[in-house]
Order: sequence, then C-alpha cells, then structure tokens
Amino acid sequence: MNLKLTYLVFKNTIQKEWRSKTLFFLLIITVIMISLAGVLLSYFKNNVLTELPMEGLAEQSLGVFFWIINIWSYLVATFIGVSTVRSDQDGGVMAQMLSFPLSRWEYLLGRITGAYTIVTGYYILSLLIGIIGISMALGDFILSFDIIFGMLITSISNLVVITLALFFGLYLGTIQAFIVNFLMTFFIALSNGYFLEKEYFETLKDLSVMKSIAVIFHGIFPHISHWENLGKSFIMGIEFKFNYANEVPHFIATYTLLILIIVWVFKRKEV
Repeated sequence: MNLKLTYLVFKNTIQKEWRSKTLFFLLIITVIMISLAGVLLSYFKNNVLTELPMEGLAEQSLGVFFWIINIWSYLVATFIGVSTVRSDQDGGVMAQMLSFPLSRWEYLLGRITGAYTIVTGYYILSLLIGIIGISMALGDFILSFDIIFGMLITSISNLVVITLALFFGLYLGTIQAFIVNFLMTFFIALSNGYFLEKEYFETLKDLSVMKSIAVIFHGIFPHISHWENLGKSFIMGIEFKFNYANEVPHFIATYTLLILIIVWVFKRKEV
C-alpha cells in the first residue's frame, strides 16, 4: 500500500467536502442553533430556574446538547459518507483517479479517513461550542478531559456510519443510500440495545426469526450503540457497564471484516 497516495486521497477528500456548500450551511445552522440555545438557557437560569442547583442545571443542559449534536452528527456522517463516493462516481472523478497507479483499497481508505476526519472535527467543534455556550450562560466552565475523551470515543460510532454509508453510496443513488444506511444503522443500534445486558449464550435461547436476525446483526457488525453510550458516560459523568475485554476485540474484528468485504466487492465493480 502506498501511504503517500492514500494521503493525497485523504487530503483531496477534505478539500472536496470542505468546499461543499451544504456542509458549510449545516455548520452555520448548528452554530446559530447552539447560540440561541445558550441565550435561552441564560434567560431561564436568571429568570425561571433560579432555585435549581448549578451542577444539576449544567448536567441537564449538557445532556440536551449532547442528544441534539449526536443526531445532527449522525446525519452529517451519513451525508458525507454517501456523497464522498457518490459525487466521484456521478462526476466521473472515480474513473479518473483509478486510472492512475492508485489501488481501490488506497482510494477507499483515503476517502473513509478523510470523511471521518471531517465529521469528527465537525462533531467536536459543535460540542465544544455547546459546552462554551453552556459555560457562559451558567457562569461555570464545564469542559474537562473526560468530556474530550468521551467525544473521541463517541466518534467511533460515526466511523462505522460513514463506512456503511460509503458502501451504499457506491451502488445506490444519494437518497436511496441515505435511507438504506439509516435503516441499517437503526437496526444495528436496536440489536445492540436489546442485547446490551445479556450474556452471549443467553441471546441464543428461544430464538425467533426476528431475534435470529438481531443476533446476526449484533454479532457481525460493530456495536455502535455501546461505543456511543461509553462516550456519553464520560461526557455526562454517568456510569455505564462496558466490557472492554469483549468490545475492543469485537470492534477490531468486525470493522476489519466490514472493510475487507467492502474492498472485495468494490474490486469487482465496474467504474
């Protein structure tokens, strides 16, 4: 693998998507929404919630911001994942790039890492703006190392969303890929939630058709909900039972398998 070529694709991905007016529009809307929420929070703190302890108000506010920004980042991750290859294919850029001494593996790796960097940067920036807004409104700075660490952990789920969206974007139109990726990640998250506190062999008892499908999804795809909940536990300072000995190897194995399957299928695609 030529890392220099992969880096060039990575750099090109960031440049291409950064010029996207849609992404810029989303960023502006997010900043406006968070700023307005900060003003609203300041008003409620000074005029309505005067008897609520500062710590409790900060935690509730951060929880609301985290929920909103997570949904927004998921939509951005899906959009970037789909568009980063769909636009290449529709514009004939993919064929041109692959006509050079660039392997399909290097192309995909550059696009995935580039898209992940954009979405992660967007996610961290959005959450930081929210934290700064909350801190200014409440007069109490709430940023900590745990919150920063939680952001990075939560971004792992976005990596999976981007990768799946990129794959669907190779074979479906933009809207179709967006919908299919939403349904796929929703079912993965649903399966993760169902088996969250169950032992592996316990999940195999009394299998129905739907439960069997859920077991398969829970087993062969990365546990995006678990990683998101772990990140949330650091950001919100709440307890979450996370089995590192099982989840870390499972993520490495399933994500590696996902990448290998995508590369294998992509190599057989006519460009």
